[in-house]
Amino acid sequence: MELSNPPSTRKDRLDLGWVLANSDQAPAYLRDVQVLLARLLTLPVPTIAAVNGHAFGAGAILAIAHDFRIMRSDRGYLCFPEVDINVPFTPGMAALIQAKLTPAAAIAAMTTGRRFDAPTAVEFGLVDRAAEESALLATATAAVRPLAGKDRGTLGSIKSTMFAGAAETPARRGPGPPRDLTRPGRLLARCRLIASPVRLPGR
Repeated sequence: MELSNPPSTRKDRLDLGWVLANSDQAPAYLRDVQVLLARLLTLPVPTIAAVNGHAFGAGAILAIAHDFRIMRSDRGYLCFPEVDINVPFTPGMAALIQAKLTPAAAIAAMTTGRRFDAPTAVEFGLVDRAAEESALLATATAAVRPLAGKDRGTLGSIKSTMFAGAAETPARRGPGPPRDLTRPGRLLARCRLIASPVRLPGR
């Protein structure tokens, strides 16, 4: 599965304006966001994020939730600004980031508000590689195409075991009816996460 967004749009974060204007719905909203992240983290297919611009806050976490990440080499930053905007990470979001990054990279990313360009993001292991914009999607697709034949049941079980602590978030344990974990695209829309549609190469 490949996630990207049209170059003409800026889709990199939670819709904080909506959150501030609808504070009464914030708990359910954050629950949906965490369900989305848990679903992507354990999705039983190889996943890759093609980051073709800025990825801040929850947009960066959404990218980190993928198995692999490729970032545009000449433009854009990956940043967790929570420390500078006084918005602490939820336990589920913090667990996800820490499950994917080394302790040193997690400290650098989560506690400083630093903006990582592509070369620095590769250096810290936030993304796997950088590519020119014209080659970004092709590079991302080529990276996961050889993995397309993996058995979904096995891969899903492996991911669920690997990321059990991060995937078992308050989103799954909280009150209320169970959320639909089977359709990331619908979750993106419901969460008002400013991010792009899901694209399945070859389908």
